[in-house]
Amino acid sequence: MQFFIDNANLFLIFISFVAIFIATFIAIPYAQRKGWLSSSNLEAAHKALEMATLALGSLSIGAGIAGKTALILKATEAAVGYVEQTMKLENNTEKRLHAQETTIRFLEQEGIEISDDLRKLIEVGLQSAVNKLPKTYP
Repeated sequence: MQFFIDNANLFLIFISFVAIFIATFIAIPYAQRKGWLSSSNLEAAHKALEMATLALGSLSIGAGIAGKTALILKATEAAVGYVEQTMKLENNTEKRLHAQETTIRFLEQEGIEISDDLRKLIEVGLQSAVNKLPKTYP
């Protein structure tokens, strides 16, 4: 059994501790002071990571990943715009359901099978499309 750490491992452990120290006590407070770590930025980053995880996890590996993901996101944007412009619904839940149904019908017509992971991706795409809409104030 080896009781001593060789020099290469000791160096890697030291560098890891230095990196954690810098990130914890210097980089994160600096980013917070600059406003880079605001809750809206973190939420947007979280949504982007969630969308990427769903897109990569639900679609088959191959050249068509980017095309299918782009098609799904364009379909959700079009569905949100369609529902917002043509349907005079006051209830946001009804708007979301109509946009989701429109997106799913379009994707099925394009030959894409809708799985649970794709439904989650569609939901994230719908939320993203709604956030892109211009804000209206009563």
